[in-house]
Amino acid sequence: MRTLVVRSVAIVSLAVAATQLQAQSPGAPSAESAVVVAPRQNVLARHRGISIAFIGMATTLAMLPLDEQITDALRASSPQRSSTLRSTADVFNAVGGPGFIVASASLLGGGYVSHNATVTQLGVRTAEAMIVSSLATRIFKGTFGRQRPFVNEETPHDFAVGRGFTTEGRSSMPSGHASSSFAFASALTFALRARKPKAARYLGPLLYGTATLVGVSRVYGAHHWASDIAAGATVGTLSGWLVTRHDVDVTANSVRWRF
Repeated sequence: MRTLVVRSVAIVSLAVAATQLQAQSPGAPSAESAVVVAPRQNVLARHRGISIAFIGMATTLAMLPLDEQITDALRASSPQRSSTLRSTADVFNAVGGPGFIVASASLLGGGYVSHNATVTQLGVRTAEAMIVSSLATRIFKGTFGRQRPFVNEETPHDFAVGRGFTTEGRSSMPSGHASSSFAFASALTFALRARKPKAARYLGPLLYGTATLVGVSRVYGAHHWASDIAAGATVGTLSGWLVTRHDVDVTANSVRWRF
């Protein structure tokens, strides 16, 4: 079991680290650069999206053979009896559900009330990313029709195309909590990089780490398989990248936000 847990953590950590490296690529625009970025010619941005998609799909496929074992490890009697783990899982379930929605609304509302364009922009982009990820996740859930582990923890590869649109027990892949959490994390991180690169450097790992723990809590509660979390993280991170990729035009000494 120890080997399984270490291997699983390593896979997820590599995926998150790779995504972070893509997000912090020195070729991306920043407030300090003196390069004019033309949105239609942003080749690096397009490649970054492809990289996120490739890394995410590879991670999802890597997790598929481990789904049942990971679920067994987290659903074993020992971790399930832990009141600390149960309480922690409840907290991150809440963070991944209404938590990030409230955070996005707070940014939007706070920026509007205080007349702070930067904060308002962050609220707009995180909201957009979560909406895009929610729509994409709903389509994928319905199409894949994957059976949830709380229905049967011994059948992780039970898919029924199209059944996810009508049956809750077959709406496992991808995880909506994970996609929403990673959408918020990626949108906020990408947007902050253009305006507050130092803040993004520290907040990025915290946001992505929180989103990852939201995903772990969903597996702990038998709501999802581990590969569902990887798929949701991919959808969410891509959504955040999509809504922020053309936000900023960087000129000699100024940054102009694009709505």
